[in-house]
Amino acid sequence: MFAGIGAVASLALTGGAIAIVQATYAEKSVSLCYATASVQSETIEVGTALPDGSVAPAKTMADRVRFAEAQCGAAWQIGGFTSEGSSEETRVPIPDLFTCILRDGRLGVFPVTDEVTCTTLDLKDP
Repeated sequence: MFAGIGAVASLALTGGAIAIVQATYAEKSVSLCYATASVQSETIEVGTALPDGSVAPAKTMADRVRFAEAQCGAAWQIGGFTSEGSSEETRVPIPDLFTCILRDGRLGVFPVTDEVTCTTLDLKDP
């Protein structure tokens, strides 16, 4: 009987460890791009694309920020936040961007707006 309880406890602990690893991977490899400097604005979810084209979590916070801002800039440029999108003739300009750590650990990338910071959004700086 005790062996059965030990096996169930072991499986439960292993499942919890797997969930923690997956959450950490998502935190490091997925970011949200925001249409405005508000956590209530429209978002686009982007993954971390490494220079070689593969998708994997970034190793440092500086890399996470750099990759998130590059991906969000691309989302802006292709018209992700406009109803008409963009074309070869008309590219949507990329606004200045700033990045915060969201409450779930992912990065949020926002367009710069006067006096809005990570602190005013009640978020942490990366």
